[in-house]
Amino acid sequence: MSDSTRQPPARLNDHGEMELELEGVTYLLRPSREAIQQVERQTGRSLMELGQSAREGRLMLGEISVIVAEFCRAWGREATGPAPDANQQAAASFKPDTLADLLYEAGVTQLNARLAVVLTGALTGGYDARGKARAAWVETLAAARMKTPAAV
Repeated sequence: MSDSTRQPPARLNDHGEMELELEGVTYLLRPSREAIQQVERQTGRSLMELGQSAREGRLMLGEISVIVAEFCRAWGREATGPAPDANQQAAASFKPDTLADLLYEAGVTQLNARLAVVLTGALTGGYDARGKARAAWVETLAAARMKTPAAV
């Protein structure tokens, strides 16, 4: 696939969840309360500041790496049951430094835009404390997708 037709590395699914594809594997980003607090601690920036930076396209690669690692780790911690998904289990141990190269190659500009959507949802109550999208947020995203499909 040429770069001009390459799919965005991150996209919203029908459940209001951000999916991120890295090396052919799809991971989910879970903006849980615990993950948000870890992101704030590691970056030294508030959720409000990070959301604003993402909307302006100013998140630094290190910040993107922390956000993605913590949101994927939150999803990974949900891997339970008799046959948990191996990729989901692997996500539970993601580290920002090990993701940085993959995220850089995925495209920092596109990741900024997609993270802006997730962070806005977290800022406005679009997710519950476990990071699962609330119905009203899913409806908001669906309406936005109808208006401007490339934006979300």
